[in-house]
Amino acid sequence: MALGNSRASRPQSEEASLNITSMMDMFTIIVFFLLFSYAEKPDEFEVDKNVDLPASSSVFSYENSVKLFLSEKQVKLEDDIVAQMQNGRVVGLDSKNPQSSALYLKLKEHKEKQLAQAKEKALKTGEPEKTDFHVLFFCDRGLPFKTMNSIIKVAGMAGYPNFQLAVLEQ
Repeated sequence: MALGNSRASRPQSEEASLNITSMMDMFTIIVFFLLFSYAEKPDEFEVDKNVDLPASSSVFSYENSVKLFLSEKQVKLEDDIVAQMQNGRVVGLDSKNPQSSALYLKLKEHKEKQLAQAKEKALKTGEPEKTDFHVLFFCDRGLPFKTMNSIIKVAGMAGYPNFQLAVLEQ
């Protein structure tokens, strides 16, 4: 038996065809997902004059965020000054007992207020209650990491384990 004969005796396969309907369904779902997941978000914040932010090109959502401004002179929670800074350290922040500091108490109070407002909003609108609040840090570029780290730890202990660092757009 020759090799050429075995090829001729094989059953002929059908020509492959492309089912475009499934692909169109997939693309339609993706388009609708992208259209409905896009939402207008505020792009601008008023940054304290004393805070010099680094620059970056990354983008991330900052919904449900609490703004914490860290400058070389003070720590502000939203618009309220919650602590003073001196020589790169938070005045009144004891590293061995941070729960006794004014910064911790203010953050804890703010978290409880946010949770109460979210619960009230959920009761009014019937939507699920939001509990995933996080801190958006506006840190001065000249602030030492050790200082930032101690404030991040206090924020985590106060109920904000997730955080983001704000940067200027390049």
